Amino acid sequence: MQRPRVKFCVWVPILTSLLFIFLIGCKRQSHQTQASKLQPIQVSTVKIQKEKRQVYEEVVGTVRPRLSAVVSAKIVGTIIRMDAADGKIVRAGDLIAEIDAGEIRSRFNQAAAIFDQASADMVRFNRLFEQKVITQQEFDAAKTRLDVAKAALDEARTMLDYTKIVAPFDGVITKKYVDVGNLATAGKPLFELEGTTGLRLEADVPEALIDKIRIGDRVKVILTSISKTLEGTIDEISPAADPMSRTFLVKVSLP
Repeated sequence: MQRPRVKFCVWVPILTSLLFIFLIGCKRQSHQTQASKLQPIQVSTVKIQKEKRQVYEEVVGTVRPRLSAVVSAKIVGTIIRMDAADGKIVRAGDLIAEIDAGEIRSRFNQAAAIFDQASADMVRFNRLFEQKVITQQEFDAAKTRLDVAKAALDEARTMLDYTKIVAPFDGVITKKYVDVGNLATAGKPLFELEGTTGLRLEADVPEALIDKIRIGDRVKVILTSISKTLEGTIDEISPAADPMSRTFLVKVSLP
């Protein structure tokens, strides 16, 4: 498959050299004279001028979706639902997979019960403190228990949310890694998703050209496979070169 080419237009100043035109007239030697007479030399000059000309450099790149993600699990558990399929179009927020939440839900219920008890205790301790029945230290201890219980409940709620895996953006599922019944572990890929809202060209630009382009520059992108030319905008330039190829990754957004 042919890869798209991107043309970078560089303005290069060229000095027009000083031109001397010598028009030399001559006269044939007379048969009657011993020496020929020289005619005056006519000289014309051209003023040095600075001009700008377009110089194009071509590099090869790859067109990719502007958004792409490998969606992974964040907790350990058995997969009880998997709606991902290669080529399936999804919307942001769609439920794609679900992990068994039995143990996590038990922890959440326990944390919720502790929080409810700490909240009730805090109401009672607040009333007793206003009546000067308990000390400041006892009141502060009750407040600390409530804060700890709330933090534990928030953590349990977050873990419970991790059991439901949703699409992070509109797109197309390009690869599914697991099925129902498989064990999910933290960091294990579940599926890949590519966005449908835009494309971007990624090209490795030689070190010799990198100082001639800037973020925001407009460049021509030639899609040779479909014989189409687009105009893109440079939106990212890698600050460091690849140590092996001595090239910089440049990303160009496409219309």
